[in-house]
This record gives sequence, structure tokens and C-alpha cells, in this order.
Amino acid sequence: MAYYADVMINASKGEHRLYAAQKFEQLLDSSLQQAHSFDNKYKDLEWIAIQYPKDRSFRTITWQIKIDDDQYQYHGYCQKANGQLYKIKSSGGIDNSHKDRSIPWTQWSGGIIYKILTIPK
Repeated sequence: MAYYADVMINASKGEHRLYAAQKFEQLLDSSLQQAHSFDNKYKDLEWIAIQYPKDRSFRTITWQIKIDDDQYQYHGYCQKANGQLYKIKSSGGIDNSHKDRSIPWTQWSGGIIYKILTIPK
């Protein structure tokens, strides 16, 4: 998995990144379906964002794929501590070609989760 994650993020050719992304997602999906997979920290996946809340009741595993200079796709999983798994995928990627390089909120369909915060009551 680490090999495909590295190629998916760092390859210079888009078709190599997309091929690696497909392979990576297949392997990760299979791994996450295994019993006790929540205990696997996936420390060798340095290009993937894995975040837990303080209570460690779930985790998010997210990443982006650069399609070309103006398009990215965002993918990921949300996994509960009991192993229940939810797949996260952007709908066709983000068109980042706006003149001011901003994305209207109504077109935002995914992202990488960098931190999970607890909101005080």
C-alpha cells in the first residue's frame, strides 16, 4: 500500500497517479474490511491523513489525487472503533480553475481532514 500511496501522490504523470490510486484504494479497502483493522495505525502511509478525535471513537483516513494542474479528487474513509466503515469520495473532483483560485462553497465536494476538534459545551 505504501508504494501505491507514494506513486498516487508524487508521480509526475497523471495516468500513473490514477492507476496507483485505484490500486491503493483496492488494497486499503480490503485491509479496512479485516477484523480489528481499527487497531492498524497505517504508519507507513505517510501521504495519507489519518485523524482521530480525543476519545478515539472513530477515525478518518483521507487523501487527494491530483488529476491535472486544475483538478483534484478527494477520497477517504470514516471508520468507527467497532470496525463499521463508511467510504468518502468526492463527486468527480474539484475544478480549481477559477480566476482567483477559490472554490465556491456550493461546489466543494471533498477534502483532506487534518484535525478533529472537540467543541466545548
